[in-house]
Amino acid sequence: MPASRVNPASPILPRSAGWWLCLALILTLVALLYLRGYNTSLPYLAHVDEPAFSLAAKTIIDSGSARSIAFDAYPPGIITLHYLLIKHLTPSDAHFTALLPLLRLMTIAVWMLLTVLIALIGSLLAQPLTGLMAAAIWTVNPWTVERVRFALPDAYLTFFTLLGLWLALVGVLHARRSFSTAAVYSIMLATVFKTQAIFIAPIVILMPLLNLWRQPAARRDAVQQTFWNGFRFAVFLLWLLLLYPTLEADRIPFWVAPPDRLSLPSLTLLWENLAPVLMTFQPIGGWLCIAALSLLLLRHRQRIQPIGILTVGLAALAWLAGMSLFGTQHLRQFFALGALLAILYALGLSGLLFALTAAAQRLALPPRFAPAALSALLALGLLPAFQESDRLAHNFSLPDRRNDLAHYMDTSVEPGMYLSHSGAHKVFNRSWGGYDGVNDFPRYPQNALLPERHIDEWRALGVEYAIMPWHLVHDNPRAFYPAETLQLKAYPPSAAHRGPALVVLRLHPMQHTLDAQLGPIRFSGYDINAPSHSAGDAVIFRLYWQAAAATDAPLQVFNHLLNAAGELVAQVDGIPLWDARRSTMTWDDPAEILLGRNFILQLPSALPPDVYALVSGFYDPQTSARLTAADGSSHIEIAEITVR
Repeated sequence: MPASRVNPASPILPRSAGWWLCLALILTLVALLYLRGYNTSLPYLAHVDEPAFSLAAKTIIDSGSARSIAFDAYPPGIITLHYLLIKHLTPSDAHFTALLPLLRLMTIAVWMLLTVLIALIGSLLAQPLTGLMAAAIWTVNPWTVERVRFALPDAYLTFFTLLGLWLALVGVLHARRSFSTAAVYSIMLATVFKTQAIFIAPIVILMPLLNLWRQPAARRDAVQQTFWNGFRFAVFLLWLLLLYPTLEADRIPFWVAPPDRLSLPSLTLLWENLAPVLMTFQPIGGWLCIAALSLLLLRHRQRIQPIGILTVGLAALAWLAGMSLFGTQHLRQFFALGALLAILYALGLSGLLFALTAAAQRLALPPRFAPAALSALLALGLLPAFQESDRLAHNFSLPDRRNDLAHYMDTSVEPGMYLSHSGAHKVFNRSWGGYDGVNDFPRYPQNALLPERHIDEWRALGVEYAIMPWHLVHDNPRAFYPAETLQLKAYPPSAAHRGPALVVLRLHPMQHTLDAQLGPIRFSGYDINAPSHSAGDAVIFRLYWQAAAATDAPLQVFNHLLNAAGELVAQVDGIPLWDARRSTMTWDDPAEILLGRNFILQLPSALPPDVYALVSGFYDPQTSARLTAADGSSHIEIAEITVR
């Protein structure tokens, strides 16, 4: 066998302008799918890991260590990025996640660079078209599109891992020692972001030893290079595992690789971890077809790079086996494996490309017939994946219901404890949910649904509100105590919004109902502390409204106490709701029941005993103009007050 199938003097990067133009088109597609909705859900922090890393960085800034939140042993890469932005760029009065959009853009840029790496590695294994096919296959995978927007370590881990493999391959195939050295540093960077990269490190470190066989004259140099690569990585591990408390990582909540679960994986376990990754690309049957097509490569061995193929295959196997040492893992732990599988997928298609090229030559067809035909077939096959990825990208660009919920509660109702299920459990958490409202809403400590206790028990625990899933409340309304609660606000399923469909319930119903209207505002009911009072007492009452439409100006409420002759004997005016930010100009949901603030009407101490009428209405404080009813009346009688 020849010493090398790649001339050391040959170009490392593809020289074809057409290849780079096609890669640019793929990157345009990447930008279309990845950048759309990059600031998704903000200021609500939809992904729980983002605030975890930001909070760890903020804790280091404030106290010098993240040990108090059990993140001091987490690989430092992603926390360091959060640290640098929070410490040096975030304004002192801003929330510590204020620069999260910038972090997300940085992460998306790394994902885009990963696409370039996939194309370069694929081109190195067979033909330039192999790399372009691998990049396209990876780009439209919905699994990737669903993850790329969040400032998490997966992008950096995957990028630096594949960069290390590419550098190591180029170093061996093109006799570039500096590339082999850079490959080790790249794996170090990958390990700094997530320690899983250590499974690939032996492949990168030992890669120069291939020259013992490929280039006998360079055996001594290969041994020296391997020794120094191993020494560099050993020093790095000494820092990471001993000086940095990585060995204590099992203290981190939900750590994926606890040492007490370490065991050799069975074939069944390996398949359990591999199959979900394979099916993010296509069903298992499709992979069997790809495996069959890859057999065609045996007839065109002179056109492929066996060392590169072996390296990618071993790296994929090492990642799968390494992660499986700790049992069944979540799909998010296998992005590096997925990127390598995209390359192997394209490699299998290259077998078909070589067969089509040979057939085209026999039929005297144009040389570009086979690449064009295969590209068209691949584009057609990837169309469903692109459509799903495009749907996901569009969904990320939609406003998040949880921001609407946070704004509604902050401006519309009195602060109080709420209970919720997992869909809204951190909406009002300032650290983990990014809540930036003025008023605080403490949460009942556990995820809970209203029917889990009797409503009187919830009230005794101090719970004022319940934020429940839409479908549960509307599928079984009797289970949610319709006579004992009041539905204030509903967020039904909507194609124009992200986030769960929710219903906000108040655990106390209206005491009394009304049915009267002034302008667009309907009086729905009221609460009152007592029907009869003594002179000098305080009458405390609350009004409930519904609005068919918002008003043109911010109106205020007048509440007058009239004697039998219609004369004013006491009054209290003011904004209608708890917070002035929620003016009548924002009352645009006819289904919402607006929870009025508590009005306190002080009775004069010399008020004669009698029956008085409590009336209410709306007026513009700038012009004194009032809303009127259909009969021309400018107020609604709420209740009769008996003064003893």
